[in-house]
Amino acid sequence: MMPSPVKLLDRITARPRVVFVNLVNELMIAKAPADYARRMAIVTPRELCTCFPGDVLVIPCPISEVFKNYCLELIGLDAGSVTIIATPEPYLSPLATYFTGQEQFARLKAALCGDGFALDCFAPDLPTIDLANTLGVPLLGYDSQVPASAMAIYYLLNTKAGFKQIAKELGLPVLDGRYCASPENVYELARSGSLRHKQYKIKPNRGSNGFGHLTLDVAAHENNGLAEHVKQLFNGLADQPSGFVLEPFVPFVDSPSVEIHISRSGPMLTYTCSMRVPGGSFSGMLTPPGQEHAKMREQLDAYGLKFGEYLYRNDVFGFCDVDAGVTENGEMFLTETNLRKTGGTYLDLLMRRLVADDYEKTHSWLADSHPLQSQMSFADVLDRLVSEGLAYDASRKRGVVLTADTLQWDRRVRYLCIGHSASDALDQETLLRQHFQFAD
Repeated sequence: MMPSPVKLLDRITARPRVVFVNLVNELMIAKAPADYARRMAIVTPRELCTCFPGDVLVIPCPISEVFKNYCLELIGLDAGSVTIIATPEPYLSPLATYFTGQEQFARLKAALCGDGFALDCFAPDLPTIDLANTLGVPLLGYDSQVPASAMAIYYLLNTKAGFKQIAKELGLPVLDGRYCASPENVYELARSGSLRHKQYKIKPNRGSNGFGHLTLDVAAHENNGLAEHVKQLFNGLADQPSGFVLEPFVPFVDSPSVEIHISRSGPMLTYTCSMRVPGGSFSGMLTPPGQEHAKMREQLDAYGLKFGEYLYRNDVFGFCDVDAGVTENGEMFLTETNLRKTGGTYLDLLMRRLVADDYEKTHSWLADSHPLQSQMSFADVLDRLVSEGLAYDASRKRGVVLTADTLQWDRRVRYLCIGHSASDALDQETLLRQHFQFAD
């Protein structure tokens, strides 16, 4: 990690925050299907572990009492030190729209009883920025309203085509991609014979977590059936706005990512990881990557810092990451940026609280989730962790932390394994599999 005169936790806690966990937002996906939105909403109580005394946590999902108490004890906070505003059921639209209701807005406004609040959101989409302006609180990192130029960059870079454009301007390695305005454009391009590769990936221009990624098999349909093949591919995306990126399919043997925080003090690298992306969808990560990836990490960190410097020059502040893929022969291609917080931001912040700001010197961590074969409650899962000696031990700074309570909705055990090495964290995960009946 690059040195900084100000520690990351100090950067984000210089003033009381409205921790606004809008995992469903306009930046991540243009139109969120209900099942996608529910998956996003139910994990949001996890952000309680990023709160400090005086913060207001706003989440689009109820938080179970048992998880709330577990989380507060884990980070050493009193129950009354954080105000929690939660929707009564998982809220499946962008969170800012919930507060267009007069009663809901009044409740949120009343929670901001002191001066100096800043809105610390998951993703700064326009509905959230409009809500912040109405509340009279700036986005964290800014002293007043976010410049229009910065908002334009947020929206540009949270598209696949926009990231490719800026990455090329910065001299960063990306796969060649073709923007297609519609499925018909994809078909016309495929039929024209100008596609030189056997397979292509089709990605919604704005999408996250692998949502809507399709594989176009040109070779298998080059003689006949190409039009029907393309039509069938797009059936599942009929409700999404047009706009897709077509890029050659390249098999990756590793999917590393580097996260960056940009403030008026400049950009700083926060952590680098190897992502777990079964079926192309993000599920977890191992941090830091193994020593065998040291050269790759050095390269990716340099790319991340260059990207962060670009954002800094353009007054774009907050968290982001740069994701990449590594081929079998060691080539690296950057695949996207998530110009927002990510699925690992809260874990890195939690590690800094539980272990140390420079935890990478002594620790590794991995996070993932798996569904159980049979129903268990959060309390049951926690009791088993304790009885098997797997639960996190603050005195040893080692063990398994439960990161969310979504069991009533998806039966998934969501966990963070904190070890003194990568092998230690992986061994803990192996023991988890032995003591719980995962369905996958």
